[in-house]
Amino acid sequence: MELFSICYMSTKRQGLPNKEIGELVQKSLERNKQRDISGVLIEYKNHFLQYMEGPSREVFRVFDKIKIDNRHHSVEIVQFRSIEERIFPEWHILHKSLDKSSNEALGITDNIQTELDCVFENQEFWRGINVIEYLSNL
Repeated sequence: MELFSICYMSTKRQGLPNKEIGELVQKSLERNKQRDISGVLIEYKNHFLQYMEGPSREVFRVFDKIKIDNRHHSVEIVQFRSIEERIFPEWHILHKSLDKSSNEALGITDNIQTELDCVFENQEFWRGINVIEYLSNL
């Protein structure tokens, strides 16, 4: 089975309620288990950053649905590629919402905040992967 990963960024729909995001994450968790997809979804300011990995056919099937989801817009692929092993094998979807209060509670330093800004504003992917791995371990 060929494994594939995709990472994309998007802009959240203005006024998107947290409840709706929570419902999305719960449904995604169930579906991703069935499809053998793992990864993380990070909310930061008014953006989403998601990294998914799994069987290539399933990853593309899910991404096709993501592209037309009205909870966000301006979906841009940051990276996609074939992979030999997963980065997040244990998480069908790990969700982190980062804002000032959660950053302080999680111990996210100003340095990590600067890195996040670089990821979202300058689309620096490899910095993003390092930050995603760091955040997923909090």
